[in-house]
Amino acid sequence: MKKRMAFVLALLILSLSVLGCGTKETAASATDTPDGDVNGSAVEDVVEEPAENTSVSLPLPAYKYTGEEEYLAEISDYLIDYYGKEAGLDDLDVLIPYSIIVQTDENSEDDIVVYGSFNIDGYTLRNTTLCSGPGARSYGIFHISKADGNVTITDGQLSQTYYDMQDMFSPIDGLLDKINALSMEDIEKARVQSIEEYVTSNNLGITQWQDFGRAPEAIAGATTSDEDEMYTFKSNFDYEITYDLRKITLSSIGEEGDMFGRVESGDFYSGTFMVICTSAYSDPEKAVYENNTDISPKDLEFTDTTIGSYPAKRAEWTEKTDDGSEMRYVFYGIDVKETVITVKLSTTHSEKVPEMSIEELDEFFADTLATFKYN
Repeated sequence: MKKRMAFVLALLILSLSVLGCGTKETAASATDTPDGDVNGSAVEDVVEEPAENTSVSLPLPAYKYTGEEEYLAEISDYLIDYYGKEAGLDDLDVLIPYSIIVQTDENSEDDIVVYGSFNIDGYTLRNTTLCSGPGARSYGIFHISKADGNVTITDGQLSQTYYDMQDMFSPIDGLLDKINALSMEDIEKARVQSIEEYVTSNNLGITQWQDFGRAPEAIAGATTSDEDEMYTFKSNFDYEITYDLRKITLSSIGEEGDMFGRVESGDFYSGTFMVICTSAYSDPEKAVYENNTDISPKDLEFTDTTIGSYPAKRAEWTEKTDDGSEMRYVFYGIDVKETVITVKLSTTHSEKVPEMSIEELDEFFADTLATFKYN
């Protein structure tokens, strides 16, 4: 069996570009996709009533396609296998594919060709919420054999950009028009359908899902309790904090620190983040400087404060950028005896970004930082 996938696409990494702690990390860009008219036949509506969800715990069951579209079960399994093993996403709690077939050519049982949009997202379970992580989105072609009575994927090609997709589909009469008729709304509808079918078919107590920087989206028929909206994050750096999923999302867990972002609503964007890092220093002021060499704050004026029950140093700083924007920062160096944990709060201000003052920035994260504990 020839089981080879010529994947030519970008991972859609749902993390932010600046981690801090003296370093910068750049997220991979999403695959370019076209807009178009909504194709009502592209995705079937979910008609199954939600099951009586009672509980949810790790490990989560693997996703299995439960619909009736031919070949999607095999394509879904292939995407999970590839991204889980080859792309290193198997450390996520569950991978959920969501694909749309736009055309199938069955001229030969040895080489059935399937064209469409083939996508997958990874999720981490936080209380009763599936929080999205890395994934991949692309348009492409699968080659399938049924010659031996079994459905076997033999090859595949997925585009990295919209222009790659044009080159791939243009030689096939009418196919590019069908692909272009798929809108982002079609693809998002397929995604939501896959999430909800996964939850209901496994009778899980998952009540909502969430993208980074966005408010949670309820699973049909489910309600999330206030208690389950409060998530306690236990870091690899021996601290823990509790935050409200409706206000804050966890962006990334790095080798030197963890990044959180503000939940934005609609078109509002404040560029507001919190980065918590470990340090190699016992002096809080020195730790703040050394953990923020990426922005190089100067002449900080530190004051005494507390974070949780721990003594800390606080400073604030404003930086003008080349494009005329203004970055506003609040720094904390938390003395936990064994080491110093640093916190960087940041927000962006420009003519195009709604203003958030340093005082408002501090206040926004105050309740979360009040829960800080070092273990």
